[in-house]
This record gives sequence, structure tokens and C-alpha cells, in this order.
Amino acid sequence: MRSFPVTIVSADKDIADLSAISLIVPAGLGYAGILAGHAPFVSLLKPGKIVLKTSDGGQFILENLAGGFIQVLNNCVTIVVDQVKTA
Repeated sequence: MRSFPVTIVSADKDIADLSAISLIVPAGLGYAGILAGHAPFVSLLKPGKIVLKTSDGGQFILENLAGGFIQVLNNCVTIVVDQVKTA
């Protein structure tokens, strides 16, 4: 499967910089799934789980405790979160 870069940051630190094959986020209107080649997309994030399947077969899970937003542009994903913890 094709992969894409995902950068997750908060106001005070970089949280993760990974290569993913899929990503699920708690978007404004419900959970959104992102795969390589996704159309440009911007959304607010709600509290909930951020689940990323890495290109090496692993899984990275964060619990988004507050708000944030996601941007998908040119096959790259940037997630900005207010407060998270590793699930």
C-alpha cells in the first residue's frame, strides 16, 4: 500500500512525525478516514481517538482530549492538537 507523511504537533511540542498507510481522526462531523492520495481536506477535530497505521505494519494511537484541526494537502497530513495523551 502507498504511504503518506503525517505530522502531529501541539502548541508546545512536536508529538509525532510518521509514515502512514491509513489514518482515522475524530473530525467535526464524525470520524474521517484518510488514505494516500486523499483530496485536499481541512477540518476541526473533536475529542476522540486518532488511529494511525504505520507503513511498517505498526499502529500509533493518541487520545485527543480537546480540540484541534487536520489539514490534508499534496498527500501530506498535518494535525494540530490542543491536548493529547498516548492511548
